[in-house]
Amino acid sequence: DDGTIAPTMGAAGQLQRYGSDPQYGWRTASNRVPISHIHNYYYRLDFDIDGLANDLVEEIEFLPADSNRRRTISVTPLTAEAGRSHSPDKMRSWRIRDTVTKNSEGHAISYHLEAMRSGHDFIGPTFEPFTYNDFYVTIARPCEQYISHNPTAGGCGENVSQFVNGENTNGADVVVWYGLTFHHLPRDEDEGYMDVHWDGFTVIPRDWTAENPLDNR
Repeated sequence: DDGTIAPTMGAAGQLQRYGSDPQYGWRTASNRVPISHIHNYYYRLDFDIDGLANDLVEEIEFLPADSNRRRTISVTPLTAEAGRSHSPDKMRSWRIRDTVTKNSEGHAISYHLEAMRSGHDFIGPTFEPFTYNDFYVTIARPCEQYISHNPTAGGCGENVSQFVNGENTNGADVVVWYGLTFHHLPRDEDEGYMDVHWDGFTVIPRDWTAENPLDNR
């Protein structure tokens, strides 16, 4: 009702991998050790707020102050293509705002991406460099469609880490890439079919209206 977007991914089905060494999973029977594993979900988000161009991504952090009794806000524009990671100790999040359109109080309209679930970050092997960051901002390019295994025809990058080459994103048509990680440690209840386990995040309207439009004052 408040305009929040909540992309959510559910995983179910049957466990796929079994081994014999319990240091790599969880014993569910005397001869069965389902292997723990990681689910990675990546989203390509092209907001186009009030038109294709005039986008700007800002990184929001709250930094400890006064012996960590208070926190001060820090808002840093990401004016060039970049890859960024979760930082729970700084309560890091990002917003994508329009550089032109404002609400009636003169505040830029935007969407705020809240990293609510960041406890299972995954950094993969060297041949998966796209896993080194959770959040990317790039210029919108027709050939840059997939976080990994992207078609390389015409010289396009194979993964999102190769899309990041320092181009100016201030006021451009930008794409945001966001990744979630879920580490699944199997249990007895996952056999023979798992119930659905969910993972997601929220994108919240920020400053689209000067006050709550549902307020009847």
